[in-house]
Amino acid sequence: MTTRHTAAAFAISALLCGGFVAIDAAGQAGTPACATVATLKLPDVKISEAVAVPAATTGPIRAAHCRVNGVIGTEIRFSLLLPDTWNGKFFMGGGGGFVGSIQNSAQTTVNAGYATVGTDTGHQGGGTEASWAYNNLERQLNFGYLAVHRTAEVAKAIIAAYYARTPTRSYFQGCSRGGGQALMEAQRYPDDFDGIVAGAPAFDWTGIAATFIRNMQAAFPDPSKLTPMFTLDTLKTVESAIVAACDANDGLKDGIIDDPRQCKFNVETVVVEGAATACDGPPDPILDRVRVQVEPLGSQLVAAVAGQKDVQCVAQPGIAIGVEGEVTEHFGHPVAGLAEVGAE
Repeated sequence: MTTRHTAAAFAISALLCGGFVAIDAAGQAGTPACATVATLKLPDVKISEAVAVPAATTGPIRAAHCRVNGVIGTEIRFSLLLPDTWNGKFFMGGGGGFVGSIQNSAQTTVNAGYATVGTDTGHQGGGTEASWAYNNLERQLNFGYLAVHRTAEVAKAIIAAYYARTPTRSYFQGCSRGGGQALMEAQRYPDDFDGIVAGAPAFDWTGIAATFIRNMQAAFPDPSKLTPMFTLDTLKTVESAIVAACDANDGLKDGIIDDPRQCKFNVETVVVEGAATACDGPPDPILDRVRVQVEPLGSQLVAAVAGQKDVQCVAQPGIAIGVEGEVTEHFGHPVAGLAEVGAE
């Protein structure tokens, strides 16, 4: 019997021996009342809350469910959502940045009947600061790989106890840091999930940090002047020109650049209203700054290699072109394409 099956069996035994009064939740014969989950005993786990949440008509989470919050070990916090109408499957979502709060990028899957869980990876703090890790090996290991694994194991044990059966399928999905968590799960704990989606995985933290610093230095050469280098309208102009030039490279003109790496574009050809271009007049400072931002796509960072001279290697790939004017969330802060890279 595997470790996870042992944990599930232990949970079911504890539930039955505890004398829980079972009720019929929608479609789940014999499901125990939500509040009774709080009395479930698992090794090195403290369940702090088990609350029945009614169905909602607004917000991202609308399905009726049982919300179970708890702590694993010293400080790995988690929140597990158990839908009243369960599809028999489990879906865990990852976090972003340095996490630092309970995050679950797959939380809305509860609306489709999945039991779903998220974790803070063993510490509390802001998504862009890591003071919590200083001289604390346990937190470093939890964030690095262990918290996701332990949370998955505990979640499946609670699921097995609550529904009196184990999930038929288990999945993980994450983007950025969550993508890095996905890769770590696949490498260290391949039995945790049947399917894993790793989106834009952040896993080379040294390389990412070096890239952020390089971008900040390029975007803000004068540390005393941290105002935006160019307006969103200017970025939209650049983006439209790039998309128009490279949209059809994949054989379909649909407003999407399939592979930005194959897009060959000279930013000097962009005409910004009220300004001369570098082709028919003096170089425009706005275009110069845009050019600095586009440049990292194919650039390299010099890395010192012992015993070798002038060896270049890519520490991190640059930012893909074609999304200059898109306002997105970067580590929880709104940014406009390449305009605010490293500015927040």
